Amino acid sequence: MRKAVLLIFIGVLFVHIVSASYSCSDGNITVDSKVINAGELKSINNLNIALLSPSYGPAAEILVDTRKVVLTNTSSSEEIKLLSGDYQISLVKINGLTATINLKGDKEEIEVNTVEEVGGLQIYALQIAGTYPGEDARLELFAGKKYAFLYANNLTITQTISDEEYLTEVLSSSNSQAMIRVYKCENGNIIQVDDIVKEITNPSTNFSFDDEINNSVNDSSNNKTVNPVKNITDLEGEEKDMPKSKSSFFAYIIYFIPTIILIIIGIVYYIHSRKY
Repeated sequence: MRKAVLLIFIGVLFVHIVSASYSCSDGNITVDSKVINAGELKSINNLNIALLSPSYGPAAEILVDTRKVVLTNTSSSEEIKLLSGDYQISLVKINGLTATINLKGDKEEIEVNTVEEVGGLQIYALQIAGTYPGEDARLELFAGKKYAFLYANNLTITQTISDEEYLTEVLSSSNSQAMIRVYKCENGNIIQVDDIVKEITNPSTNFSFDDEINNSVNDSSNNKTVNPVKNITDLEGEEKDMPKSKSSFFAYIIYFIPTIILIIIGIVYYIHSRKY
C-alpha cells in the first residue's frame, strides 16, 4: 500500500513538472489515471489496460483494449468482446510449456510471458497448465488489440475506436506496478500542448513570444489575423523546436532540476526498501 501511495505521489509530481498536456480539436477531453499491478487488468477511462511488465526507468509493457481469458477442458472456447470488435478464441492443444490456440482461423503456438500476434490480436499467456485434452487443462491469457512498450512521459500510444480517440501514457513505474493515464476525445482528434514554457518575456524589448507569433500569422487572402494556439503540434506532426532564447533555455533547466531530484529520491527509496 505504501508503495502505491508513493508511486502515485511521484507520478503526479513528475507529470506536473515535465509532461505535455493534451486537448481535443473538437469538444472536451476526459482524463483518468490508475495504478496497475503487474499481471493485472484495469479499466481506465473506459479502456481496458493490462500491465505485462513494469520496470524502474520508468517504463512499462502494456496491452491496450484488452480482455482476460481463461480456457479449460470444460470451457475451451470463448468470445472476446473488445471496444474494437468481437473475436472467437478456442483452445486447440496444451502440451508441456506451450499451448496452441485458434483465433479467427489463425492457429498459433504460444508460451508463458511472451507476446504473440494471433488472428489480429496480441496474445500474452499468463499460465499454461495440465494437458489438453485433459481434465487439468488451464490456459490463462490476455488478449489485446495493441501492444506497446512505453517510457514515462516520452512515448504515447493512440487508438481510434468507435470514432473515439484514446491516448495512453505511463506516468511512473516500479518493479511491480505502474501508473497509467488515458485521455479520451469523443469528438475530433487529440492534440498535444507543450505547456512547459507558456510565455517567456524578453526584457530588452518587453514583448513575449506569444505576442510575436500571434502578430506574425495572417491570412493573406482576406487580410484577417489568424490566432494560433502557441506550441500545439499534432501527435503525428512535427518535432518540437528547441528553446529560442537564453531565458527560455534556463526555464527548461529549472523545470528539469526537480526531475533529477525525483530520480535521486527514487534511488534512495529503492536502496532503503532492499534493506528491509
